[in-house]
Amino acid sequence: MITSGTGIKTGRRMEHISIDGPEGSMTRLASVAATKTYIHINNTNPIWQPDGPERKAVFDGGWGIAYDGLKIEI
Repeated sequence: MITSGTGIKTGRRMEHISIDGPEGSMTRLASVAATKTYIHINNTNPIWQPDGPERKAVFDGGWGIAYDGLKIEI
């Protein structure tokens, strides 16, 4: 939110876990053998940019990104 100019709080300050980095969810959950999909994503999150490096990193890490209308069967 700071980078996009839409707010002053960091994700960490709002008790959110980062996606990337050594303490991020991709690293923390790398050993989990399951389909992993990010949901509840802020509209300012750079993973929404179709050609952005952050989105590529999520997909390269084996994760999905939820979208309107997505159905997940359990």
